[in-house]
Amino acid sequence: MMQNEVLSAQIEELITQAIDTHVHSAPSYFPRLFDDLQLRQDILNSPMTGVVLKSHGQATPERAYIGNKLAAREVFFGSITLNLFNGGINPVAVEAELLMGAKIVWFPTIHAANHIKFYGGSNYKNMKTTHALPDIKEGIKIIDKDGKLLPEVDEVLTAVKKYDACVATGHMSIEESVLLCRRALALGIKKVVLTHPDFETQRVPVPLQAELAKEGVFIEKTALNVRWKSITMADMAKSILDIGAVHCIISTDYGQVTSLSIPQGMREYVSDLLNNGIAKEDIEIMLKKNPRKILDIKGD
Repeated sequence: MMQNEVLSAQIEELITQAIDTHVHSAPSYFPRLFDDLQLRQDILNSPMTGVVLKSHGQATPERAYIGNKLAAREVFFGSITLNLFNGGINPVAVEAELLMGAKIVWFPTIHAANHIKFYGGSNYKNMKTTHALPDIKEGIKIIDKDGKLLPEVDEVLTAVKKYDACVATGHMSIEESVLLCRRALALGIKKVVLTHPDFETQRVPVPLQAELAKEGVFIEKTALNVRWKSITMADMAKSILDIGAVHCIISTDYGQVTSLSIPQGMREYVSDLLNNGIAKEDIEIMLKKNPRKILDIKGD
């Protein structure tokens, strides 16, 4: 086989049974490249196992249920994001969606005070919503004026632990994200994710990422952070090597109209990782083993 054919075969092997833990699809308040139906077909036509449906708006377990019914197998995994659409840091909404099968509870993203401070609102600089949503002036903080976590944070984390789910930090400030991770670990939650810490909204220094990883936090490394030029591919690979693949999860965070389909995006990302010195065995850990841990999927 030619060198390109060998690499292509290796990439195909690596994405076989892969799970993308961070995908955006329509319906959404933002323009999306694909809806749930197209995403379902894309995954079924690929060697991948499935994706976590992430929405800045509504919770997605109900969408996952319908998609899986149509696919006749588990393709989608649901989640909830604690933006104001869901009542913010809302333990009632969290428990209700965990009962419906949510696998990940994301803390605030576009309604995080940190996100709004960075962008000047709950939109992104280059991606406007498809609907005229309320203009949020003050976002959500999970700490009080003394820098202590709000009581309702513990209520959310108690529900996450009760259902053995995963908690992820969203777009909050570094201070809030670190406090949340450490509090979740202290409460005995085993599945804690530092959300795309290489993204421009909350760039976490790699030494701090590595410190949290050693404490038990999974560090998310997304293709979108490279695509949106928050970090170079070379620096992304180096950060994985510095932190250790055993502590990382790779995902696309795709779905934007300027992105690729999930299977194609994952192929491209895996190829770039290989070309930047990440070993095949490490990609297997970050793309298959660790996602199965946080989603509590048994077996191979």
